[in-house]
Order: sequence, then C-alpha cells, then structure tokens
Amino acid sequence: MRSLLIALVVGLLATACSSAAGPQTESELATPSAAVFEAPAATASALPSPTMSAAGGAPVSAGAVADAGVLYVWGADDGIYRYDGATGALVRVWGMSTLSSETAYGPYVLGRHGGITLLHWDGTTEAKCPGGSFAAISARGTCAFTGVGGDSAVYVDRGIGGVQMLLPADWGAGSYAWSPDGLELVIVRSERRTDPVPAVEPLSRNTLWHLDRRGTLTKIFDSSNAMSFLYGLKWSFDGRVAFWENSTTSNSLAADGAATTFHVVNVHTRAHVNLGTTLGSRAWAQWSLDGRLAFVSGGGRQTWGNKQLIVLERDGTQRVIAGALGNDATAREPRSRQRGNRSLRLPAASRSLGLPLGSHGSKVPLVTSTRVPTTSAP
Repeated sequence: MRSLLIALVVGLLATACSSAAGPQTESELATPSAAVFEAPAATASALPSPTMSAAGGAPVSAGAVADAGVLYVWGADDGIYRYDGATGALVRVWGMSTLSSETAYGPYVLGRHGGITLLHWDGTTEAKCPGGSFAAISARGTCAFTGVGGDSAVYVDRGIGGVQMLLPADWGAGSYAWSPDGLELVIVRSERRTDPVPAVEPLSRNTLWHLDRRGTLTKIFDSSNAMSFLYGLKWSFDGRVAFWENSTTSNSLAADGAATTFHVVNVHTRAHVNLGTTLGSRAWAQWSLDGRLAFVSGGGRQTWGNKQLIVLERDGTQRVIAGALGNDATAREPRSRQRGNRSLRLPAASRSLGLPLGSHGSKVPLVTSTRVPTTSAP
C-alpha cells in the first residue's frame, strides 16, 4: 500500500467541504490500485536552501532531489507547477484552480469557475467532473456535483454509467462529503423555518443528513438553534463526522468564535458530542487513522491565547495536550510567536478535502508529494 503525504508549506489552506457519494453498492466501484515506483537512492549532498518567492512570483526550483519523486506546487502567481525530483524541472501545468485531495494517480484541482481536473503524476491532465457550482470527488473517483444557475439539484457522474440525479432541487441540499470508502455521504440540508422569523434573520436553517450505501436518507443532526448553519464536514474512518455550527449572522462575531460550536456525530448510532466553542478554521481539526480527533478549542482571534489543543479519544474522553482557556499569553511570548498560526499535522490519509468551486482560496503555496505510480489512469 502506498503512503501518501500532504505537506503544507508556509501555511495551511483553509477551505470548505469534503467529498460525498451517491447510493451505490461496493461492486459498482473498484478501488484503484497502483504499483509504487521507488526512486533510486541518492547520495546526500548539500543543496541551496529554498527561498520565498516574491509576492505574485512563480516558484523557482533549487535543483534535482531524486528522492522527492514528483511534487505539485501551488505558486504565489496562482499557477500550479509540476516538480520532477529526478531532473529538478519545474513546469507550470495548470492555473486558476485550487489543489484539493490526493489520489494514487495524482491530485485533483478544483476550478474557480467550475470543473474538476485530475493532474496525473506524469504531467498529463484529465477532466473528471461535468462542472457545477459545488462538486466533490470520492476516493473511488466518482464525482458528485450541484447544478449551475437556478438548478440546485445534486447529480452523480458515474463515468461509463452516465450522469444521474441524486437529489432534486427542492430537497435543499447544500454542501456534502463522501465517506472515506466513497460509498456514503453526509449532506447539509437547508430547511424552511417554522417559527416566526425576525426581519434580520434567515428564513431557513441547516440540518445534517446521512445517505447510506443502500440509498436510505436519515436525519442525524438537528440543532435547537433557529439560525443553525452547518459547514466543514470531516469524516473519520469509523463512521463519525465532525462539523461546525454557526448561529450568528455577524461575520465579526463568527471570526471570534462567538456562537460557533464544534460537533461530532456517529452516522450509524446518531450519538452526538458537542465539543464547545472553537474557531471555524478547518485546518484546526483533523482525524487520525485510528479514529481520534485533534482539534483546537477556544474562541478569540488571537492564536496565542485562550486556546487548547485537545484530542478526542475513541471512547469519548477528551485529553488536553497543550494550552489553556481564559489566558492571554501576549506579555509572555515573543512577537514572532504571537504572529504565527499554530498548525495541526496528522497523517495525510486522514485528511479529506473539498472546496466550493466559486472559492478563490488562499494564495499560500500548497505542495502535494508522493512517489510516482507506474500506471497513470484510473
């Protein structure tokens, strides 16, 4: 089995959404397999340290590093470049897109104006999704997407099976996320409020639904908050989903974590855990391969105070790793540390990323790294 690694350079890409699948049986989809090409061992030698590219500039190769294999780099100029470790060549292959999830055949990029493209490790490209205002690719390569314009139905592109409607427009689907095996999905649904709605409040609220592999839809989370807005869906490998709930229409309050809570729900038992106030930074919550969840707790925009790094164990207990709530470390920490965001880093295979296609994303370079598989087509 290959080991996939996603390294975040300079900062982490904060984004929305994950991936989600339609009702299918396991026999309908085959998990791609790939032999791993082992790059020849190279004698260690001193190489010049890479330097930060000028604002808006293209990345510059520092030379060949045989053990690096192939990397895709998101440059400060908004281009996506392929770095070949064997030769040191750095070539622009794509642009105006956001790097998303990695597969055995290469990373997916999400176009700013629609469409999903697979960048093969050999440098060739392949369109993988018909388009849509929102889309997500499963681990099996199946694309779920929302229609464009006034069409808010959700469709699934089954490849040779064609495109099929999964949920009609009047169902109210918003974001959605594939399960790690690509056979189930969780869906945020927008439902009309039944209570008297003040003029300044939204007319609808969000609930969370589970579509299992048999095609059964079940509501698994319904908040008591009248303005519940759900986002940032993250699957674990044991059937749980983490997500954020926001219940304010104020962007300023939301930036401080006010009225923002972090939840975990089991899609099979509906067991629910409220993990309290957190900032809505998707990079600050990551599942491990063994079903533990690391997250940063605490509100406030300052990264150096009123924060705790907590691990939610599989048995439901919470273990504080670092930090404290209610403190302000400004006077005790150097300015360089005050400015720096703290980032969580867990195994790459535990990350499931997706992005809204209309998002402009961050201009922080993101690098995806792996060995080159000998096959180049799913």
